[in-house]
Amino acid sequence: ERHIARATEGDPRFASFYRVDPWGNVLFPHADPETGLVVGFEIKNKGFTSFAPGGRKTFWTSEIRTDDHRLVIVEGSIDVLSYHQLFPHPRARYLSTGGTVGRNQLELIGRVIAAMPAGADVVSATDNDAGGMELHEQLVGVAGSVALRRHVSAVPKDWNDYLRSRDRARSEREHRLERQTKQRLREDAR
Repeated sequence: ERHIARATEGDPRFASFYRVDPWGNVLFPHADPETGLVVGFEIKNKGFTSFAPGGRKTFWTSEIRTDDHRLVIVEGSIDVLSYHQLFPHPRARYLSTGGTVGRNQLELIGRVIAAMPAGADVVSATDNDAGGMELHEQLVGVAGSVALRRHVSAVPKDWNDYLRSRDRARSEREHRLERQTKQRLREDAR
């Protein structure tokens, strides 16, 4: 339903950083940056998004590699996978805020931004709506001297909405071409 390709799901930068529970929920862990211990997790399922009751939001991150030179910040983990599928980059790491953020969470994200190498491309790919713009402005506030490049979906809302709209348009185009080809074959057969 989310149109995430198996290759994206299995990409080593993501595959070890989420789990599927017995009910089919996809769990994206938020860890304490100091201890590395999981303190909460985003929960995604068909038509369902939540955060672990009693959990603490920090952020979810993909694998961190020493040669990463891009940081992409989005609001939801599904949008991380969608963004990477749309705009793959071999030296990118991804961070999901898990939705709206509090002051402590912003401070933690500010530290992640500051830890990127000098000259790194830091992309604020928050939702294309009022909440996404507000979060972008909050991120600019904690980024210090690091410039954030804003990148929003061409359709309202988020990157998964954009991915699904592209796939639907492609599918409709393919069906139209298939119908036209069959029509031509029938005409040629006459």
